[in-house]
Amino acid sequence: MNRRWPLTYRMTQILSGHGCFGRYLCHVARKEPTTGCHECGGVEDTAQHTLDECPAFESERRVLTRIVGDDLSLPNLVRRMISSERSWLAVSSFCEEVISRKEAAERERESDRPASLRRRRARPRGGGVPNSAPLYPPLGPGFHNTGTNKAQWIENLTDNR
Repeated sequence: MNRRWPLTYRMTQILSGHGCFGRYLCHVARKEPTTGCHECGGVEDTAQHTLDECPAFESERRVLTRIVGDDLSLPNLVRRMISSERSWLAVSSFCEEVISRKEAAERERESDRPASLRRRRARPRGGGVPNSAPLYPPLGPGFHNTGTNKAQWIENLTDNR
């Protein structure tokens, strides 16, 4: 496919299901206690729920379906997106509007939680591993890996080839 239009961060969230969705935030990110939809109270908030069902996004959905049609299944949505710039832009607009609202709501919920209940990163940014412990595996026979970080590991890998 010769993609002429950009795939945005928020489009990727809708297309992959990895983003501001209760299911993802509960099971993967572990930032939410349930999979429920904060916008409508639905039992499971997924990308498909957001695209197809959630009443909170009805006006955005109406604009989208006027252009891409009523079938908002992911396979059909992708087919429509690559078929025309107008469809691509409609999907992009839907994703940007809806996901930015969901992100703002998530930030609000996070700031309302007491600091003691906020989820903390398992490791500090930058790896959180002592400099003496190698982060990357040995490169194998004939290769020497003296680096303890990604840049050094890649440098050693490329130097040895």
